[in-house]
Amino acid sequence: MTSNENGLDIGKKIRAARQSQRMSLRALAAKANVSPSMLSQIENNRANPSVTTLYNIAEALSISLNYFFPDQESEQERLTAPIMLADKTASELRADYGSGIVLLAQPGLKSPVVTLASRLAIELNRGVRWERLTATEEKDIQFLEIQYRPGASSGETMSEHGGREFGLILAGVLTLEVGGERHTLKPGDSVIFDSTTPHRLSNEGTDVMRAFWVVIDRGP
Repeated sequence: MTSNENGLDIGKKIRAARQSQRMSLRALAAKANVSPSMLSQIENNRANPSVTTLYNIAEALSISLNYFFPDQESEQERLTAPIMLADKTASELRADYGSGIVLLAQPGLKSPVVTLASRLAIELNRGVRWERLTATEEKDIQFLEIQYRPGASSGETMSEHGGREFGLILAGVLTLEVGGERHTLKPGDSVIFDSTTPHRLSNEGTDVMRAFWVVIDRGP
C-alpha cells in the first residue's frame, strides 16, 4: 500500500522540500544514499521509505522528522465522514494499519491532550508505523509510539544519524542491533543509545511490537 492510498503525502513533502532548496533528484539521492529510481518512486507515492531512508532524507535536506507528519488542520478538512468511536475499540483503532490516519476533527480545539483517535501517523516501508504522541510539532524532539509488524525492520542496513534515542517496549519483542551488539527487548524493557551509533530495529517475533520511542535531535 502506498503513501498516496493512505492519504499520507510523504513523497509530496519530500519533493516540495527538495525543490525549495533547488536540489535535483539525483543530488538528493546521492546525499541520502538511496538510488534515484527509488527516490523517484517515493516522491511519486509509489513506494514508502524505510525508517533508515527517511532519516537519511531528513538529514540530507536538514529538516526535522516532524515535517513528514500530516498537517492536522489539513487532515481535518480532508475528512468527509465522521468516525464514530463507539464503533471501534481502542485495540481496533491502534491496529488499523490499512486506514492510514485515524483522526477525529476537533475544529478550533487547542489541547495538550492527544487522544488515541486523534493521533497523526505515518506508514513507512517494511511494516513500520509511527504515531505522534504530541498535539503539535515539538522542536528537536519526537515522542512516538512505534509499531513493527512481524518481520518488519527499520531497513536492510544499519542507520546512523544525529540524536539520542529512548525506548520502552509495550508489547511484542524488539530486536535491537546497536554498537556491534544484539539485544532482545521484551515488554517492560527500556533502552537509551546515541543515534550516531550504527543501529537497526527489527521484529523477529510473531506479534506486533509496540513501543514508546523518543528521539532527541542533535542536528544533521
